[in-house]
Amino acid sequence: MNSLMEIDQPVAEASRTVDRETLYREVWENPMTAVAQRYGVSSSFLARVCARLNVPRPSRGYWAQLEVGRAPEKPDLPDPRAGELLEWSRDGRLPRIAKGSVIARRKTASPQQGRRLPRSTHHEVLARAREYFDAASEFENGYLRPAKRRLVDVFVSRAALDRALDLTKALVLAIEDRGHRVAFAPLGSCMRPAIDERLNGAPQRDGYGYGTWSPGRPTVA
Repeated sequence: MNSLMEIDQPVAEASRTVDRETLYREVWENPMTAVAQRYGVSSSFLARVCARLNVPRPSRGYWAQLEVGRAPEKPDLPDPRAGELLEWSRDGRLPRIAKGSVIARRKTASPQQGRRLPRSTHHEVLARAREYFDAASEFENGYLRPAKRRLVDVFVSRAALDRALDLTKALVLAIEDRGHRVAFAPLGSCMRPAIDERLNGAPQRDGYGYGTWSPGRPTVA
């Protein structure tokens, strides 16, 4: 299964870095299949790139509707939120990331309203977290080892799971209430410190590791 950084075949555009503004323009000027062919990926893969960069794209049937003058209006490209990717490179180079909150810098309303991000009790980093943790196996030390790698970064035992997820949810919403975004880190990022849950510096078993788990990407603000 391809990730957004993988290379599956050589193409002329392989080394090109595409910013979200350019990608937005291209997918609304040509069908996804044509744009995808230019970058040597499938249209479904390019759709995932658009989703990662928060780039709206034409819905199924758009080009047929356009020919008969019945196409829906093209949506505007939304401003990037803090932590969102600003570009995509097919050769695996790390992308630029939006540093500050665009919403926080705008002063179209009161200062308090200007820095508040839309609040949702069903946050993307917590999606299906309960399901995957409930189905997880356990290390000998009692900590959970979920099979899912794209999962909120919580290292926890089954006994403490309810409290940990409630605390994580409260923390995520509190951070976003203050104008910051909580999301999964980009591919290839190294933002997660090592976790050592051993008590009083107990020795490691077998000289390597002691029942730890980490997600494919850290959860960052």
